[in-house]
This record gives sequence, C-alpha cells and structure tokens, in this order.
Amino acid sequence: MKSSKQFWTGVKIYVDAYQFIKKNNMAWTFIVPILFTAFVLMSEIVLIDSLADYWGISIIDKSKMGISSGFVEFIADSVNFLFRIILFIFFAYFAAYIVIMLMSPILSYLSEKTDKILTGQEFKSNFIQTLKDSIKGIFISLRNIFMELILLFLMFILSSIPIVGFLAPVIVFLISAYFYGFSFMYFSMERHHLSINQSVRLVRKNKWLAIGNGSVFSLFLMIPILGVFLSMFTSIIAVVAATMSLYKAEVFEQKIGNRTLAN
Repeated sequence: MKSSKQFWTGVKIYVDAYQFIKKNNMAWTFIVPILFTAFVLMSEIVLIDSLADYWGISIIDKSKMGISSGFVEFIADSVNFLFRIILFIFFAYFAAYIVIMLMSPILSYLSEKTDKILTGQEFKSNFIQTLKDSIKGIFISLRNIFMELILLFLMFILSSIPIVGFLAPVIVFLISAYFYGFSFMYFSMERHHLSINQSVRLVRKNKWLAIGNGSVFSLFLMIPILGVFLSMFTSIIAVVAATMSLYKAEVFEQKIGNRTLAN
C-alpha cells in the first residue's frame, strides 16, 4: 500500500471506528474518560503546585548571601511562576502518554473485542492477561516517550538550519503522531505475540498508517484547554481505528524477517 493511501486509511477509518463502537455496544466505555480526566487534572494541579512551591521556598531557605528578603522573595516568586509554566507545558505535551498509560486496561479490552468481532477469533481473555497486556502497553508508551524526546532534541539542534527550522513544526507533529499511532497499534500487535523488536519493525514498515492514526489523536490533543479531556475520548476511538486499520491495510499479512504474521 502506498504511503499516501496508508496515511488516509489511518485518518478516515476513525469514522468507521466510531460507527463500529456504537453498533457493537461499546459506547459505554466513553464514561471512563470522565473519571480519568478528573483524576489527571487534579493530580497535575497538586503536583505542579507542590513542586513549584518547593522550589520557591527552597530558594528563600538557601539564600544566605545577605540580600534583602524582599528581593529574594521576588526572585522566588518569579522562579515559582516560571517553573509552573514549564511544568504545565511538560504535562500538556506528554498528557497523551499519561492518558494512554492510565487507560491501558480499557484500551486493551477495546482492541481485543474489536479484533474478535472483525475476525471471529477467540483470544485468551482474563484479568491476568488483560493486566499483562496493559503493563506491556505502558512499557511501550514509556519507550515511545524516550524515543520521541531524543528525536525532539535532535530537531531542536537542527532547527537552527533555516530550511529545517521552517519545517520543524510539521516534523515535530509527524514525529508525535507516529509514536501515538504506534502506541495504539501495539495493543493489537502484542495480542498477535509480536515481540517489541518485531512490533517496531512492523510499525516502521507501515509508518504512514501509524502517522495517520496518530494525527487525528494529535489534532484533538492540540485544542486549547479541552485538549487533554478530548484526547481521552479520542483514545477510545483511536485504539479501535488502529485495530481496524491493521486489517484493512493487511499489515498482518506482511512478513517480518522469516515470519508471516498471519500464520
């Protein structure tokens, strides 16, 4: 499948995935994001306030230089404010992975149910297996965060080059979309007993499918203020879309090394 066709398959299948969820009585899962949203927002507020206050107080406590207390407090308040902004940007940027990791159990369930409906294949499904799949999904998300940070750091260095700097926002968006798509696709790949290395090679081979899937999720995440909240709902559609797209693009018919995945 050509790159452009893969990309649009990953994007357009969101509509089919939403209809699939409604048709197969899976819409109840949209209740879950409401609970997770409250938890994530409260956790972020508490953590940001705690860390910011700690650094502000720490500056005052450690200042033994004979500078006036008013000036020290001004510096502490300024650092406190800047630190809050930095932490907010950090959590906003990586909120998607926090969403994916927190929702791994429900995303694993949705991917498996979608697979079962599409293929009629029965999978060993119990609490222990779901927990194992969720842990592996969390591990992949952490791995993707690490890889994305490395690539973003390289982009930051290369952005001083005029042409690269001009294209940097687009490249950063595509990098993020790729890793988001990878995270959603992995729930299906793990169920087909692919190792992490095999999954990485398969996603690279179908990178535009992953980018297409992750792009829709990324666009919702970029919506000001409501991004994190909407991304939780979108993640439910995204994992179903990722599972459906793997079959539509015949990814499991491909070979990785000497292994045909459909066998």
